[in-house]
Amino acid sequence: MQKLFILTFVILFSACGSFAETDIKDRIEYLKKRIEYAEDDIKEWKKELKSLQSSGVFSKYTSKRGKIKDKGEDISIDLNAVLMVNNSSGAATAFLGKIDGKTYIISNLHVLGEMKNAKITTIDGKEVRLPKTCFLQKGFDVFLAELDDVPEGVSPLEISKNVMTDTNLKDDLVVSGNSQGGNVMRNIEGTLLAVGPKLLETDCNFYKGNSGSPVIHKDSGKVVGVVSYIMTIDDDLSTRITRKSKAKNFNMRFFAYRLDTMDDKTEIPYETVVETMEELNKAEKKLEMIIDFLANNNHPPASEYPELARVAKSYETATDNAYRVSSNWSAKKRMNEAKRMLLSRIELLAAAEIMKLKSGKYDDVFSEKYDGILKGYENVKNYCNKKAKDFI
Repeated sequence: MQKLFILTFVILFSACGSFAETDIKDRIEYLKKRIEYAEDDIKEWKKELKSLQSSGVFSKYTSKRGKIKDKGEDISIDLNAVLMVNNSSGAATAFLGKIDGKTYIISNLHVLGEMKNAKITTIDGKEVRLPKTCFLQKGFDVFLAELDDVPEGVSPLEISKNVMTDTNLKDDLVVSGNSQGGNVMRNIEGTLLAVGPKLLETDCNFYKGNSGSPVIHKDSGKVVGVVSYIMTIDDDLSTRITRKSKAKNFNMRFFAYRLDTMDDKTEIPYETVVETMEELNKAEKKLEMIIDFLANNNHPPASEYPELARVAKSYETATDNAYRVSSNWSAKKRMNEAKRMLLSRIELLAAAEIMKLKSGKYDDVFSEKYDGILKGYENVKNYCNKKAKDFI
């Protein structure tokens, strides 16, 4: 469900052989703007290039003990506390952090809540097992699970208790994680751009696989956030970076969730989290298939959504039969009827999914994802109801 809208400017040249004076002035201003944008892009590209050149566990910014270095001096950050998360569907990151004297495995809900049977390991290959319960909070894409047994030789990262007092805008940050699923720990440098009640924004150009990575404040060595998602600058279409997106600094914004403002956490059995996320993801996948069929006429696999597959096949048969009549008027009438029936049937499918969602019992911590899916189905239902009237 990811879209990127690119605004293209088309300059119409005069056919008379010369520009009017106003056209020349406009052209000059346009070129100045283009140069300005290009200079900004070059700065960003240089920053990303520097970040990529400095990446890696044993880069010039990292000692052989796995600690981040700042101007030749070690600061107390044990990168063995940063964990690699892998399963058959993909890769991501988690880390061990200390909160109120207790050690937690910390990542995203969309990572450890969705990646079934994931293997979690340190960069030394030591496996870390998830406890039977975890902590979540409404509105935060953060997963915390208290850990009793810390792997030998691993020092959990210190979590900032107050990001506002521990940091200043433009402070240097480091994102450490399983970037691009390469099964090596890469460091991505950047700065702190903005802070909100739940989120912070950075210009660390993180990538697929960095979901769940710690955002580390270089001066203090404290974790100030958990990498979550990227957003395009031109619109509000956000994308979980563990899915289909490839993070690039051009037209992208990079967000992480704060941990210091999570003051209303709920303890939930891990098995319940996995089951709930699986149910919601199935509903979301069906919604995506409906939208893809309506927008692009892409037929869904019968094994994944048999009800929609039958509706699609029925519509295909109806349209084929419509063109077999001799009269153009009759063909058009039959086509309109086929489209009306298609939209009515999809409206019923959406209504059925809405009823199923509403009949389920979901904890409040899942409300953000639940509400988004429910709204999507309601939009489909309303669209089909309105559009079907055009073919009566």
